[in-house]
Amino acid sequence: MIYQVDLQHIVDLIARLDFVRVVGTEGERRGFEVITNELAACGIDAWFDSYWVPWVEIAEAQLQVEGACFPIVPLVSPVFNGPWIPISAEVDVQGMLVDDVRTEGVTGTRILLRTTADREQQCMPGADAQLFACPPDEGFVAHYLHAVSGLGRPVPSAWVDPGVLDALRERLGKSCRFHWTSRNSQKTLRNLLLDVRGTTSPDEVIGVAAHVDSFPGCSGANDNASGCARLIEFARWFRSHPPQRTIRFVWFTGEEAHVADCHAYLKTPGSGDVRLWIEVDGGVSDDHVRPDINIADHNVVARFTQEAIAAITSTDERILFRDPRKQAATDTDVPCAPIVWCPGGGRRKKLPAGHLPSDTMAAISRENLHTAAVLGLAFIDAVQKHRLPSGP
Repeated sequence: MIYQVDLQHIVDLIARLDFVRVVGTEGERRGFEVITNELAACGIDAWFDSYWVPWVEIAEAQLQVEGACFPIVPLVSPVFNGPWIPISAEVDVQGMLVDDVRTEGVTGTRILLRTTADREQQCMPGADAQLFACPPDEGFVAHYLHAVSGLGRPVPSAWVDPGVLDALRERLGKSCRFHWTSRNSQKTLRNLLLDVRGTTSPDEVIGVAAHVDSFPGCSGANDNASGCARLIEFARWFRSHPPQRTIRFVWFTGEEAHVADCHAYLKTPGSGDVRLWIEVDGGVSDDHVRPDINIADHNVVARFTQEAIAAITSTDERILFRDPRKQAATDTDVPCAPIVWCPGGGRRKKLPAGHLPSDTMAAISRENLHTAAVLGLAFIDAVQKHRLPSGP
């Protein structure tokens, strides 16, 4: 089989998704709109599946100083608190309001008033909390998250209306209280799904998914507009080359906030027939090393897919696939389909990871993207043709 993809079509789709798409925001909604419109233009029917997830939202946030209250907006929603990014749900810092951590005579807690969002100095040493009296900068948020991740602790930081800067300056050197509270809630998220029905084993489903949401402050062209665009190209291909098993394509959200992933989908009704979950995510920027494979040689591509299949095939004849990532279900009462990354994307050349504003369309490598699309398509096609389990 010779696998061909419309590279320009994939590139155009990534360009149309090249904006910030944080979960739960207008950007995320716009991202889904781009994808649904493109599927409709291709004559492909898709549907939304809604479900609830735990959520954390700000209840109250303000700075109190000399009897005055100034509303503040935390740089990052506490819903993004996780093992790698510490974001406090409750903050109560009481100290001196200063505009320089070196201010003479200040020895205790310092709430630093800043007038610029400096991407090179995200967390000022010596500041116990930061107040930014400047227009919000989405890109700065991504740099800030990298900074607090490296520190391993939160540095409470918030935006304040620049229009109150003079009033705050008049209160420098005064005792103040910088605080916010949060409340637990639930939020409705949506997955976008479509099925390409299998011809011989339609009741056995291979799931192929990409997350639509981007990291805060990032447009996420590589991570993961590129995966969303490849999924559309894969769906178009399988519509013209009907699979043996049903392939369910899923565009989901909430991955970057750790509030939803493939396991969240596995808990929804109708998902129990998914036998294997294949995630398509990134690996196609200039910062990735392209696999040294000649994708024009169908024999080379065939060997690559055979090796990739062998890496996930179980030696137990009763089981179709094993899970090399050893990722257990988040809820032990829910069956966990094995999960694998879609092969074909390159490995990152260096750290830090790509959750930065530089992840834009300009950083996409067409060569890497082409390789990842062809190898990914070949792998998915090989998986859906793979042997059936022999029974319980």
